[in-house]
Order: sequence, then C-alpha cells, then structure tokens
Amino acid sequence: MKKLIFMFLVVSYSFASFFNGNHLYKDGLEYYKHNIGQEGSFYSDGFYTGYVSGVYDSYAGVLFCPTGSVSLGQVCDIVLKYLQDHPEVRNKPANEIVVDALKEVWPCKKR
Repeated sequence: MKKLIFMFLVVSYSFASFFNGNHLYKDGLEYYKHNIGQEGSFYSDGFYTGYVSGVYDSYAGVLFCPTGSVSLGQVCDIVLKYLQDHPEVRNKPANEIVVDALKEVWPCKKR
C-alpha cells in the first residue's frame, strides 16, 4: 500500500506543471508588495498564497518535513526568497520549485 501511495505522489508531483516559476515569481512579487504596504494586485497575491499553501498542504511530511508551528506567511516568504536566489530554476514547474524551496529549509530525516 505504501508503494502505491508513493507512486501516486511521484506521478502527481511530476505532471502537475500548468504553472511555472516565472509565473510564481511574478505573483510572489505582488504578495511581497502587499506585505510591505505597497499597492499591488490582490488577485496575484491571493493566487500566490493559495498556490503555495496548496503545495505545502499536499506534500508536508512527505517530501519535506516542517518542524513546529509554521505560518502561511513564513512558507510564502521562504518560497519567494528561493525564487529570488535561484532565477535559473524559474522555468521549472511551480510545484517543483515550491517543494525544492521547502526541502532546502525542512528536509526529512532519512529512515
């Protein structure tokens, strides 16, 4: 059963690529504008936080392992910083980038 669940996660993780890192970064900048009190697109801000939240909720404890209490703002900040620090990955599917960013901060312990 565990193998079946793992295969499902790998397949869904690999093929959900309608949205890439360039789109995510653009929307993340709108999220950042709102956090510092500047005007920006509420749609893009909401899409960014919703997308990041969805990926986080789907893979937390499976592909990355956060410790303690984690806020949505903290997760969104981590992903945006990763996008800023790694512009070379922005052509990748957005879900892969979110997972990579969170794995860098919260890797799972090897069993």
